[in-house]
Amino acid sequence: MSQITMSVCNGLWGSWAPEVTAPVGCYVNGIRIRYEKPRGRGDDTALNGIEMHYVSLPGTENPISHSVVVHPGFWGDWRKWVYTPHSYYIMGFRARFEPSQRDGDDTGVNGLEMLCKHF
Repeated sequence: MSQITMSVCNGLWGSWAPEVTAPVGCYVNGIRIRYEKPRGRGDDTALNGIEMHYVSLPGTENPISHSVVVHPGFWGDWRKWVYTPHSYYIMGFRARFEPSQRDGDDTGVNGLEMLCKHF
């Protein structure tokens, strides 16, 4: 099976983190983010770190359950894990991001939804 990477939005700041994928025979079933709360004064970063959890497909002889940090982030606290319901996997994401504020404070991504599909 071939694989391609498609950019939806290149963003305005920063660098792309290395690509992280689940191994063959596994699927992503959970996400945890590092998120900085609004600071009032100073620079707000919002979502700036992400970790994913993957598990083996149902019925696998030697099951795998593992998490990997996609990017550790720099500021804020790690939120609680959010997992898909049983027998669902993450098939995509939807991100909420703030466009350039020009003279104001820019946060970039400040919300993330998982799009899940049933096996």
